[in-house]
Parts: sequence; structure tokens; C-alpha cells
Amino acid sequence: MSTPASGVYTVDPSRSTITFTTKHMFGLGTVVGAFAVQTAQIAERNGELTAKATASIDRYAHGVTAMKGMAGRRLDLVFDITAVASDRESGRTATTRQARG
Repeated sequence: MSTPASGVYTVDPSRSTITFTTKHMFGLGTVVGAFAVQTAQIAERNGELTAKATASIDRYAHGVTAMKGMAGRRLDLVFDITAVASDRESGRTATTRQARG
């Protein structure tokens, strides 16, 4: 597989998802889920790879309708990711990941 050319790439939201796995009930049960990506871009410049994606989760669409008016209906997420190629001699890598919601 060849390395893509440097530049900015737009991710196709219709073919992209964000998936997650988490624990609930004091770690006894596992919840697995996925939601759609609204917007996303990936850029490569000078060996640094960055990605930014946004998604909005509507809890009503997932059947969570309790406490209407007491809890927000939507959760808006922004993912900012930066990855830098590893330094092969030292074995160090530099990465930054941020998720806001």
C-alpha cells in the first residue's frame, strides 16, 4: 500500500462511523455502540497526521427519553487527533488525542 500524497482529505460521512465499547453497572455489563460522523477531515503535512471529526448523538433516537427537560437531548462531540511518526532510533512517538463533548 502506498503512502497518500500530503494534503487535506475529506472523510465520507456516509461510509464512516465512530464506535465505542464501555462498561456499565459497576463494570459488570458491556455496552457497545456506534454513531454517525457528521464531518471529518484528515491532513498530512511534514510527517504530521491530523484528524478532526464531529458527531451529534440524539438520545431520543436511542430510546432514552426519561427526564425530558432535565438532561440534554443531544451530545455534540468533537475529536481532534494528532499523530507524529515515531523516532525509530529512540522508539519515541508523539501523539495527541482530544475528545470534547
